[in-house]
Amino acid sequence: MIVQEVMEEIIEKLNWANPNHGLSVPSILRKITQVRDDIIRNYGGAQRQSEAVVTQLDLLQDQSQYPIPCPPGNVVDVTVKGLWNGYECDCGDKWTQPLTYNTGTTDQIPSTTSDCWFRMPYRQFDEHYGGPYYYFISGTIGLVPKPSQDIPGGLKIFHVPVLQPLTVEALNGPTDFDPNFDMVLVYGVLKEALTGQASEEYTQKYNMWLSDYKRANSGWERYIVHERW
Repeated sequence: MIVQEVMEEIIEKLNWANPNHGLSVPSILRKITQVRDDIIRNYGGAQRQSEAVVTQLDLLQDQSQYPIPCPPGNVVDVTVKGLWNGYECDCGDKWTQPLTYNTGTTDQIPSTTSDCWFRMPYRQFDEHYGGPYYYFISGTIGLVPKPSQDIPGGLKIFHVPVLQPLTVEALNGPTDFDPNFDMVLVYGVLKEALTGQASEEYTQKYNMWLSDYKRANSGWERYIVHERW
């Protein structure tokens, strides 16, 4: 459904339950936006990762912090190029120099920067974790260890675009929610906008639709578990 259709569903059911609800179109749109953003943030792992885009930055020697193109909560994956990972890569390289970027300065590692990409785990100042990781600080993304040489395009940040609030001007556009579950938005607004028995009924319908949405999104992970590294 487009935004207009979602709003019409809400108004139709509001008028049936309480003709004097007094909610304006901008108010309903704000509520739809809030329900959408809350559900995607808390339960929309599959939707978030399937819609992810990538921002590619240069790795700079001895620079550990880099700007992020979105809020930290929108980052779904980070990969770096030329980092030793302790395992054989797809390209056949196996480095023995631990916890460092490939500098090509010793006989233990290839003479040129590897084309392998390493998927960094997220650790927010985890002193008990000894491997490479990324973290967030002061609006930047930090890398451990620091790059030991410049690597053009050596940092890829996969992130979900920031969703814009729904407005009257966007009535003919998409809700930016999974189109198979737009009724979650309808019932999510109704259960908050109404009271009494009507609110309880729409809460039950909301929970049923939300349960289906969560099952459909359960195959993806927001963060990778430690055992996979």
